[in-house]
Amino acid sequence: MEQIPKVGALYCLYGEEPWLEISYRSVYPAVSRIYFFVSNLPWHGPASDQSRLLDAIGRLPDPEGKAELLRGDWTTEEEQRTVSAAIAANDQMLYSLIVDGDEVYDSNHLISMFQLAASDPSVGCWHVKWFTYWKALKFRINPLEPYDPPVLLRNGAGEFVRNRNIVAAKHRLIPPEICMCHHLSYVRSDEVMRAKHIMVPGHSHSAIAGWYENVWKRWDSDHSLTNLHPVNPPQYERAVQQPRDLLPPLLQPLWDQ
Repeated sequence: MEQIPKVGALYCLYGEEPWLEISYRSVYPAVSRIYFFVSNLPWHGPASDQSRLLDAIGRLPDPEGKAELLRGDWTTEEEQRTVSAAIAANDQMLYSLIVDGDEVYDSNHLISMFQLAASDPSVGCWHVKWFTYWKALKFRINPLEPYDPPVLLRNGAGEFVRNRNIVAAKHRLIPPEICMCHHLSYVRSDEVMRAKHIMVPGHSHSAIAGWYENVWKRWDSDHSLTNLHPVNPPQYERAVQQPRDLLPPLLQPLWDQ
């Protein structure tokens, strides 16, 4: 069995992240370090107070002393992510795990992913398939979202070019039977979703007019609705029930809430 390489988990954050604690707990056993990069500036829209996010980070348990908080003035996502990977590399992390506050894993599956990556050092960037959940952990988008996010960068073998996208000489996909990401960006309150997709320039500049009322709210009474994505409707064809046993252990107790 391949040895587990040194991996640093990189959280680039701004604003409240209701799933952050579970995300953090899901990666904690698998990685060597966890970095929280909290910008003083937003990627889009007006600046806001980050004290609640900082308080939430400060409350996270860290029995092995893995976590570190760093602040900076980053105005673009690729700039913030580039700095984060450089710091991890300087700390002798062989890989950087690119993880957002609404992304959750099965810790054992993450370890298997890292071992697979270590078996092929020619790969600069590894991608995963992910389950995108819709409104609750009981529902997910089907078929799977046609986007395989880059999640594991071999430090020094690639660079961020737009948002979280990476240019590298060689890319590979982690087989879904080894590891998948559980994406909770759409498991949010109505209030948060209204603000996210109507008020925030990073989303609202291309969101379909009336999406919140005609899709997000209407789905509550009509689960047969299709074309659910707020920007590119066919990308989220429909929502179907997700079996409880497909969730990672940390999410399974919340399945019926």
